Amino acid sequence: MTFDEVALISERHEMQIKSLQHQINDIKEVTKEIKTMNETLIVLTEELKHTNNTLKSYDDRLDTLEVMPKNRWNTLVNAVLTAIVSGLVGYAAAHFVGM
Repeated sequence: MTFDEVALISERHEMQIKSLQHQINDIKEVTKEIKTMNETLIVLTEELKHTNNTLKSYDDRLDTLEVMPKNRWNTLVNAVLTAIVSGLVGYAAAHFVGM
């Protein structure tokens, strides 16, 4: 092997090494971005858990609020029916006792 051949091979190897080093640097940047994205996903997951818990709490409160008018309506109906029945019983008692 001549000196020129060795120099040419050496130059090719240096070019390949520089290319590989450039690729490694690119991979390092990609790896850094992936790590950042992973950390962001962890934070977002925790936020999502918190949001789901908050929504569950709101859902429970909404269920409670939705039941209130129904309970009030039932109470009103019971009061009206009690008043009517009491009135009828009172009327009947007054007419039968007076006879």
